[in-house]
Amino acid sequence: MVIRITNPEIVLILWTSRCPDLKFLGLSLDLLYHNGPVIANLISKWKNLQVLSIGHCYMLNEMFAQLRLHCKNFVGLIFCYSWIGHEE
Repeated sequence: MVIRITNPEIVLILWTSRCPDLKFLGLSLDLLYHNGPVIANLISKWKNLQVLSIGHCYMLNEMFAQLRLHCKNFVGLIFCYSWIGHEE
């Protein structure tokens, strides 16, 4: 039996529980834009996260707050196809 999960929020939550030692995370523009608050909250569970690659600056302040508090080994941030303006 194959179960197809189409809700990205559920996939992210399941992924977090199965990969607590995640070191590199790449998030697409669509995934981050539509699930930003969920992702910002889940970052606190990835204690060993070292590099985050994102395709959009949405929820950037919230993600930085979580990274600073919970990801002590964090060393790199990659922006793919993103534009950072004066408000960010």
